[in-house]
Amino acid sequence: MKNKLLSTAFGLLFSCFAISAQAKLMITNEVVRALPPSVPNTAAYLDIMNHSERPISLIGVTTKVAEKAELHTLAEQDGVIKMTQVDHIFIRPMARVELSPGGFHIMLIGLTSPLKLGAKVPMTLSFDDGSTRDIEAVVTDLNDASASHEHHHHNH
Repeated sequence: MKNKLLSTAFGLLFSCFAISAQAKLMITNEVVRALPPSVPNTAAYLDIMNHSERPISLIGVTTKVAEKAELHTLAEQDGVIKMTQVDHIFIRPMARVELSPGGFHIMLIGLTSPLKLGAKVPMTLSFDDGSTRDIEAVVTDLNDASASHEHHHHNH
């Protein structure tokens, strides 16, 4: 009985820390780039705000709509812009990181089926403190400026 109570107490304590960490992260502007049905990969973008006093890193993403999801960035290399995979995206305390075209982004590789405009893409973000965050990104035509500015879903 004592071990069960101790186990329950530790579980509750861990839950409080996980909820506290999630409360200090705010994810906004979640979108997935709409591409023709014949294109097997696409990118997802979002903003992460860290309202805590501690740094945190996004270390992974999972989704059922693609065979894999990877963190990427664009960088100039020998005068050529190249996309490279990164193992994490660092978010300083009290700061915001924007995952956007031309910078950090999430690559969805090997789409399991074409994504339709307006569809919601579920993803789970994983952070280096052990926390996760479930989000839904809307498939958007990023060439349509009005469509990309209309989406302001807040998930906090």
